[in-house]
Amino acid sequence: MSDENGVLSDVDYQKIAKDVKALKTPDRAGHELKVGMDVPDKDQIFGAVRDEKIELKETASSKPQDQGCVFCKIVNKEIPARVVYENNDFVGFLDIQPKSCGHVAIVSKRHVMDMIEFDVAEQNSLSDVLRELCMRMRKKLGATGYSIVCSNGGSSGQTVPHFSMHIIPTYTTNSVELPVMSLIQAQKVPGFVMDDVMKKLSSAGAQDKKNTGSEGVYKGYGVK
Repeated sequence: MSDENGVLSDVDYQKIAKDVKALKTPDRAGHELKVGMDVPDKDQIFGAVRDEKIELKETASSKPQDQGCVFCKIVNKEIPARVVYENNDFVGFLDIQPKSCGHVAIVSKRHVMDMIEFDVAEQNSLSDVLRELCMRMRKKLGATGYSIVCSNGGSSGQTVPHFSMHIIPTYTTNSVELPVMSLIQAQKVPGFVMDDVMKKLSSAGAQDKKNTGSEGVYKGYGVK
């Protein structure tokens, strides 16, 4: 580009001036920048960005699953469960080893281990599920409180490498005669009580009327 004394030739100077002018021109469709390196044109740049967005969207919307995961099997309905709530991202079902009557486990439909892997839409969806189920526990089961337990990672006590969150309703002795909840020892809740709890929690309507024919049957289990 320059001679041995470092002086630019007239041709090279005109070429650089033309390239600089092209950079300052709002519409550079007819110019081609060749200073130092080749620069991709506008179609190449926007095409790559568009392809990247499509790929990210497909990754976020897909629901990868592990065929050996028990929670994935529940999501796929390969294993029966007493499902009380379901949306596009999560499934809520009665835990088979409840810590109290009405204990619900919420699992993600997407096979992820840690909740930090959720995107914003999934985080909002989980918040909606939690609020709805907690409200139903109060209205339908007469729960006076609830504990929310979520373990992420093996060191936290997570036993299944798939996200799960547990809502454990609590009851005061003034409303029902329920044994003190233990996070270690599961409660023995009869199947017919579990079925009734599933029926109550599956509906978002007003609290069901008490069946006077079975009054006292659920005493000690929190189900009105």
